[in-house]
Amino acid sequence: MYPDCEGARVVNLNLVIENAPGSTQPGLSSCSHLINLTNREWNCCFLDIDDLQRDQVSKLGFHVTLKGKDRTTGDVCTYYIDQIELQQIEDPEIVSGWQPGLNRMVYSTSGYMANHRKTALIHQDTRNRQTEFRLIRTHTNQIAYTSKIWQEKTSTGTFDVLDFTAFDQPGDYYLSVGTITTPSFPVGNNIWENSLW
Repeated sequence: MYPDCEGARVVNLNLVIENAPGSTQPGLSSCSHLINLTNREWNCCFLDIDDLQRDQVSKLGFHVTLKGKDRTTGDVCTYYIDQIELQQIEDPEIVSGWQPGLNRMVYSTSGYMANHRKTALIHQDTRNRQTEFRLIRTHTNQIAYTSKIWQEKTSTGTFDVLDFTAFDQPGDYYLSVGTITTPSFPVGNNIWENSLW
């Protein structure tokens, strides 16, 4: 998707899936997902729809809701959409409950505030269970922080927790546990600035 929205700071598009009447799947007949985009560049977007009602899809649509105009916003917003594909996922994400998928980490994709709590969760295969995690600098692949993985039992389940709250140096990092890694994310003081309306 390529949004061309002059002067817009926050750009998004809504994907809507409508299922035909008489579906065998329980739930709503339509669903939507708001996709945040980077203005004036191609955004490659993926949406896992395993949990959505989609056995008799009758319509796939895109729409934008405009809620007024900032002083810097232009008069026209254009969205280009190319290469829509439906693909089958061998190992879809778990979307109900709190437990991550097997050998996957759940973390803040937006990043973490430097001087606030920083945690992530992992669900490891018990045959190759790691007891330590690393926080690694994205641009140099150097280890910035290491600590033990601890387990927490709650009313919603038992979780392996990665806590790197003690680390407060701004920059781009990723988490690593054995061969399991996350994509890069920022640590800093203004990580949510670009999402302000």
